Amino acid sequence: MVTPMPPLTDSGVTPYSTAAPTTEPRHWASRFLVTTMAAVTAGFRWAPLTCPKHCTNVAMLRPKHSEMSTRLGAGGCSAPAAGQLMVEPRLSRTKISIAVNSAATERQNSCVHTPLKAVMSLLGEHQVANLARLWVERLQHTHSDQHVLQGKKSRLRAEAPATTQITRVKAMSSTTVLLEWAHVSTADSYFVVAIPEEGQNHTVTVTNTSMVLTGLTPRMIYRCSVFTENSGGQGWQSMVKAVLTPLSPVSDVSVDYRCDSNAAVVSWAPVFGADSYRATATGNGTVKYCTGLGIKCQIEGMACSQSYMVSVIAMAGNCKSPGPSNITTFQTGLYLFRECSTNAIIFSWAPINHTDYYLATLGETQHCMTSDVHCFFTKTTCGQGYNFTVYSVTGACSSQSSQPATIKTAPCVPQNFRTTSDCSADTLTLSWEPSAGALFYDVEVIGNQGPDDDYNCSTSDDSCTIHGFHCGQHLSTSLVAYNNECSSRMLMGRAAETVPCTPQNVSAIMDCGADSVTVRWNMASGAIFYSAWVLDGSGHVHSCQTGGTVCQVRGLQCSTMYTGYVIASNFNCNSSESAWVTMETASCPPDHVRATLDCVANEALVSWGGEAHMQSYTAMAEDPEGHALNCSTAEHSCAIERLRCGQRYRVSVLYHDGVCPSMPSAPVFMESVPCGPESMSTSVNCSSGQLAVDWNASPGAGGYTVVLTRGDGGPGQSCTTSDTGCSFDTSECGHEFSVEVKSFRGACQSFASEDTIREVPCAPRRLAVERDCSDNSATVTWEASRGAESYTVTGAVVAGGGPPVSCSPGAGTTTCRLEGLACGAVYDVTVVAVAAGCSSDPGDFVVLPAVPCQPSQLTVSVDCSTNDATLSWDGSASASRYSAQAVGTDGQRLGCDVTAPTCVLEGLHCGQGYVFTVSASDGSCFSPSSLPVEDATAPCAPTDVLVATVCSREAITVSWTRDSVPLNYNVSASSPASGMASCATGGAGCTVEGLQCGTEYSVSVRATDGHCEGPSSALQFVHCAPCTPGNVQRVLNCSSNTVDASWDPAAGAFYYAASLTDAQNVTTPFNTTDPAFTFADLRCAQRYTFAVAALDRTCSSALSLGAPVTTAPCDPENVVASLDCQSGVATVTWTAGLGDIVYYTVLAQAPGQPTISIQVYTTSCILDQLQCGEVYDVYVLAGDGNCNSSLYASTTINTAPCTPQILSHVLNCTTNQALVTWAPDAHAVSFSVIAMPTAIGELAASCFTTGDSCVLNTPCTPANVDPTYTCASSIALLSWDETRGRLFFYASVRAGQHMDSCTTDETHCAVHSLLCGRLYDVSVDAVALHCNSSQPGRSQIQTAPCAPQNVTASLVCSDNTAQVSWLASGGAVRYEVVALGRDGDRKQCNTTGTTCSLPNMHCAETYKITVTPYSDTCVGATSTSLIYIAVSLQCVGNVGTVSWLPAVLADSYQAWATAVDGHNHTCMAAGNVTNCSFTDLHCGESYAVTVVTTDRGCQSEFSAPVTLKSVLCPPANLAGVTFCPLNNIEVTWDASPESDVAYHLHVWSVTPGNMTISIPDTDYQLTGLQCGTTISLAIEAEDAVCLSALSQTIYVPTVPCAPTDLTAVTQCGTELGHLSWSAGSGATGYVATATAANGHVSSCSSNGTSCSVLLDCGQHYTAEVVSSTSTCNSSGVATTHFDSAPCLPENVVAVLDCESDVFVVQWDAGTGGTVSYTAVAIAGDGSRADCVTLGSSCTISGLHCGLTYSIAVIPSTANCGSINSTDYKIESAPCTPQGAAVVLECSTNVATVSWSGTGPDQYQVVTAVGSRGNTAACNSTTTHCSLTS
Repeated sequence: MVTPMPPLTDSGVTPYSTAAPTTEPRHWASRFLVTTMAAVTAGFRWAPLTCPKHCTNVAMLRPKHSEMSTRLGAGGCSAPAAGQLMVEPRLSRTKISIAVNSAATERQNSCVHTPLKAVMSLLGEHQVANLARLWVERLQHTHSDQHVLQGKKSRLRAEAPATTQITRVKAMSSTTVLLEWAHVSTADSYFVVAIPEEGQNHTVTVTNTSMVLTGLTPRMIYRCSVFTENSGGQGWQSMVKAVLTPLSPVSDVSVDYRCDSNAAVVSWAPVFGADSYRATATGNGTVKYCTGLGIKCQIEGMACSQSYMVSVIAMAGNCKSPGPSNITTFQTGLYLFRECSTNAIIFSWAPINHTDYYLATLGETQHCMTSDVHCFFTKTTCGQGYNFTVYSVTGACSSQSSQPATIKTAPCVPQNFRTTSDCSADTLTLSWEPSAGALFYDVEVIGNQGPDDDYNCSTSDDSCTIHGFHCGQHLSTSLVAYNNECSSRMLMGRAAETVPCTPQNVSAIMDCGADSVTVRWNMASGAIFYSAWVLDGSGHVHSCQTGGTVCQVRGLQCSTMYTGYVIASNFNCNSSESAWVTMETASCPPDHVRATLDCVANEALVSWGGEAHMQSYTAMAEDPEGHALNCSTAEHSCAIERLRCGQRYRVSVLYHDGVCPSMPSAPVFMESVPCGPESMSTSVNCSSGQLAVDWNASPGAGGYTVVLTRGDGGPGQSCTTSDTGCSFDTSECGHEFSVEVKSFRGACQSFASEDTIREVPCAPRRLAVERDCSDNSATVTWEASRGAESYTVTGAVVAGGGPPVSCSPGAGTTTCRLEGLACGAVYDVTVVAVAAGCSSDPGDFVVLPAVPCQPSQLTVSVDCSTNDATLSWDGSASASRYSAQAVGTDGQRLGCDVTAPTCVLEGLHCGQGYVFTVSASDGSCFSPSSLPVEDATAPCAPTDVLVATVCSREAITVSWTRDSVPLNYNVSASSPASGMASCATGGAGCTVEGLQCGTEYSVSVRATDGHCEGPSSALQFVHCAPCTPGNVQRVLNCSSNTVDASWDPAAGAFYYAASLTDAQNVTTPFNTTDPAFTFADLRCAQRYTFAVAALDRTCSSALSLGAPVTTAPCDPENVVASLDCQSGVATVTWTAGLGDIVYYTVLAQAPGQPTISIQVYTTSCILDQLQCGEVYDVYVLAGDGNCNSSLYASTTINTAPCTPQILSHVLNCTTNQALVTWAPDAHAVSFSVIAMPTAIGELAASCFTTGDSCVLNTPCTPANVDPTYTCASSIALLSWDETRGRLFFYASVRAGQHMDSCTTDETHCAVHSLLCGRLYDVSVDAVALHCNSSQPGRSQIQTAPCAPQNVTASLVCSDNTAQVSWLASGGAVRYEVVALGRDGDRKQCNTTGTTCSLPNMHCAETYKITVTPYSDTCVGATSTSLIYIAVSLQCVGNVGTVSWLPAVLADSYQAWATAVDGHNHTCMAAGNVTNCSFTDLHCGESYAVTVVTTDRGCQSEFSAPVTLKSVLCPPANLAGVTFCPLNNIEVTWDASPESDVAYHLHVWSVTPGNMTISIPDTDYQLTGLQCGTTISLAIEAEDAVCLSALSQTIYVPTVPCAPTDLTAVTQCGTELGHLSWSAGSGATGYVATATAANGHVSSCSSNGTSCSVLLDCGQHYTAEVVSSTSTCNSSGVATTHFDSAPCLPENVVAVLDCESDVFVVQWDAGTGGTVSYTAVAIAGDGSRADCVTLGSSCTISGLHCGLTYSIAVIPSTANCGSINSTDYKIESAPCTPQGAAVVLECSTNVATVSWSGTGPDQYQVVTAVGSRGNTAACNSTTTHCSLTS
């Protein structure tokens, strides 16, 4: 197979790869030759050479696997290595050229010599190609022992393409050129060349017929040509066309303007190739010019205050640069820039040369002096015009001021921006005050209902009206003022609102069991709150207000029809009325209700009247705390059980008709049984023994009975009283009684309250005391006493000192321990019993003496010489003897026992610390030991003394065993020769410095503790380290690379250690007793450092260093000699060896030839005196000025054989052979001959020999190529006739892009990778050693058709015909279709198309269908079997099951279900199972189901798809909306996308109960619902196949029930009325409304059960409250009537007199009659103060400080009762803080200040002033605060 070589441009070399100029033309044929050879020999790469002028220009091919390389010297160029090819570009194309090359094969310097005679001119393309192949094959055959070419041998079968011609060449810019050329059909690519007059060539390969060359040099002539290329090589060069690139545009243009001369100097960057330039300035309708040869020129006559555009063009001869330069704009005058947002103005001007500074002015007020060309003016105001001037100053002179420049600032922000809306119209009017500097205004109004909800207007007036607003919009407004250049800052106006929208979907439902209805509606845009209005048939109106969408209207008549509507409001505007709705209230309650009490059972028996048709009645009893009980029955009475005692119950009855409960009846009241006494307590009078029982009064009790029962069965006591306590006398002690107290009222008696009581306990007896000497305590025991709960033991001091002692044991314990007895004291011990807070009389007493006190003031004195210790101390009270003791740190114990307070302890150990103590005894107990005293004896002599020499200096280290106590040690070292040295330390060793090296010393150590000094240790002897050797010498021996070293002997040395270290820190050591040593076998070119040290048995002296020494240079490496075979010049190169090399000496020697010697200073050398046909030994020596390297660096040069002499060349026309002869050469081992043809299309010939003659011939084309193809395989056997002259054959087959080949030396071979359905072209080439056959033998192969794909089958049901179709197979001429049924039935049809019909298929049968293609010669592969597949659906769980017929040899099956939405589902089955299920299908989807078979890791094609439809989805968007007027729920949902679907609505509720409703439509209305409940809803769908899953459950509330028990409370002094009520079931909020007789209406809303409304004083009000949710109000309301507080005097003002802490109160007095007024001040803590007057002011005194007071003024005519608070608040004078204290937290630098005595409502400020005047402050309403820094 032939692999093409990339174009030459890919290697980055020119065709000849030469750097030398030549006078001969460059012929592209030689380049073509090299390119062709690269295409033929795919295993080769370029190896270009660069040669000096006298060398022949050559190009080289080198095998990829060759490791040979060449080096170029300064005087010659290397010849090619073996296996390379030389091609000379000097051949004639009119004659046969014969070139005879001789080759030498010794060593690596093989050469091929240039031809003896000049072979003639340029060769044709095919001749060159054949020459290249023949030459390469010749080299492969001859030099197979040296270089083996890898890969298959081949020849070029394609021809080079024809020549193209350039059709267009154009310079697009100074660096780009456009080339276009003619298309050549045989060309695969084009090689484009552009050669400049000087510089680098530009080459590129492209596949199209045009390109743009980039990166060219401006102003340069390029000669362009194009070569065609394909796999056969390169075509002829096109005609050369020249093009001139233009000049580059001018860049970097700058201008320097001088106002004094009205001139501008223009400068620019130089342009390559330009010889002149022209600058142009255009401005104010005039054009100015200047020209220059350099890079600047001056334009005259530039007017001031003008803007100019300056451009420059470059010129060369008649050429100009394309287009102008980059244009520079400058101005000669003034500039003003205003920043609109800040009104800052930047005034700038053109610079004036030679100016010191500028002075700019704004009017007459602001000035700016600067050396820049601009000033900033910031003190400007909006909406104003300003004039600016500037003049320049130089020295003492200034220019005239410029003409004024004028500018205006931005307009000011408008003021008083107002918005006015009309409730009845869709307009909005906006107005404002005009702003300074404004020409017009923009108003923008943005709504809240979407992106299109924006409005705006522009006007020059001060107002604007906008129309077309929608209802319920919340609008934001903004205003901006404009002049022609700037705008003001945006002003945001107050938000505006349009009229609220009318509420929609209003509904009202009955509130069961209440006098109310709940009204619901949808939220209306723009509404803040809503009002629902309800009217009865008589026109009475009831209403409720709310901020939500549900409102409950209360106070309605039972069993009455009402109509109503809803209005939305935003406090400014009301919407129109909503649609009216109709509603009915709940039924009226039962009557004649009675309630009686059953005392024994504590039950209420309730009865009533009523109608017989009622389904049930419920009687309810509620106590004042809201606890409710009830009973239900279908009769007219029932019993309410489990009443709470002592309660007054409110009893009412309601009935239920099956739909809704009635309102409760009017309440009746009854009392329950009295409660038993609570909080009963018992007490004992400890002194008299009297027992008392007390309790709290019971509600409803008439009297109480108390009974005491003794626990041991003894006599008890009792009493009956109407009071809340009884007392009982008793004469005994310790008895316990149980107590019962009952209350009674008439015949009803309560349950008993129980407790216990106990008499005073009896006194303890049999007291005993036991003393414990160890801790000076005593244990007291006694006999238990009756009635005692605990005991107290007391010890009173009767002698000695100290406080009394006591102890209290646990309950039931008769022993106690007295601790903390005072030493030496005497106690009387007694015990008392305690119970219920009472103590018994004391019992017996016992006397207790304490242990003696410990001795004190112990002193110790130790004698250093004897180590004896003397002790003394103060005596102890009650002591009769003393015991002293000493304990040493080594465990030694000594003691003495004396009666006097002194003693002496002898025999203490040296160097030990001792602890001395003494204790006292009274004969039975010892006192605690005295406080310990510590002292030590004199130190011992140091032991384990070790002496060591410090080797690094003249010193020794001494160590010893350190004592356990801290000591100081002195070390001395002495020598007769050098005297004494010492050291001192507190440790276990020290170093004695300043000794003499090599000297012996004696050493001793003594210890001292600062008080006593111990004896010296035994003497130790030591030597100091030896002295350092001196006078070190070293001598280098260059020839042997050895170093001789010597030095002077050193004192104290036993032997010496010397070393030699190289530059890599590798050290060579040695030891010797002599002061000299020789180092041998050193490495070359190493710098060594010598060192020696003296050693004794333990130490080494410091190193003595010698001067460094460097060994001889190392031998050069990699010595290579390359020979230029043509010139006979050899280049020797090498790699420098190690060392400081100064020069190299090169020696060349050959037998019988003089020695050549050259000295050079680089790593190469030219040998130009070599003789041809000789073998030279070459040596390279390196020298550093002192030594040379050895002769080991060498190589050998085989010079080229001498030039052969051609004797004759004879051509035999009959045999087509040529005989060439030449003169023999003893130095040449082989010769090669090449004969080149002159006619295009003919072959070249060559031969290779070791003799002196050669015959050339050519092989023939193979004939009768015969392919034999095996249809069932991909193999074809190729055969052909033998042909002469061949060496082997190369056969190939190709079909489109697919190719296969084989190589053989037989006349047949096989190809193995043929594809089905292809027509292959077959070619066979004969390949010889010298050439290939001129034409290949040819044939064709048609392979078997491929298996048909995409086989599908459909059944025609009417006649059971299967219609089968497939895709066409390549090479097929007909098809056979076979269907095999499971019952053995076989159907078949044949066709030349791609469809076929199989009639009369058996019914209910599954067939396996295959399609087989046929060509003219082969049967193709059969298609994959088509098998029908069945699917089914399991509704429960939405499971789809697929089944199929088994396949042959199936390991497993995999089924795929693909939905329209792209979801994929899979299931697997083993090979023996033919079904599987999809468990994760999506509802409502249609799936295409296919099955694949897996066998031994391979997968079959997908089966034909079968459709499976999953379970339908549940209906979506289930929603329920409550219809408030009727308390119905409208349920809706989306229709199923499937057809014929029914729906099942599931309802879970209290009323009407749980149910399922089947509906064909998509909506349903639930009726008869109970108020205040929540309905749960879900929906499912059903078709003819399956029932869907349930939808998500939703929850819909019904109308809330109405509230009940509305009450109102008012109070003088406040305008509020407090309304409270009982909650309505299901309500989330309430709206209460109070309507006065004068028409005043006030409302409030609450989420709880109370709220307050603002009232007019002195009015009668009707209040209503309605329940609400987010969607509905209750149908009924709770109603009550009340009077607001009476009117009080107006304009009440209270003033605090801080000094006297009084309020001065004044008011407006009424007219008519004598009326007195009381001014009352009520504090938050409940305290009050007042004053009374007949006038309109008075003073209230007696105030408490630091409180907030409510002020009320009450006339004598007002009936106000008690007033707890009013709306008028004032604070009294603050209390003065007391007891201020400061706590400083140092870590945080925070001071906390606290105080007391402040009022609860006052406010404190704390200030801290530092010494430097700095302050800190904090404030608080409590009694502390923190100051931070």
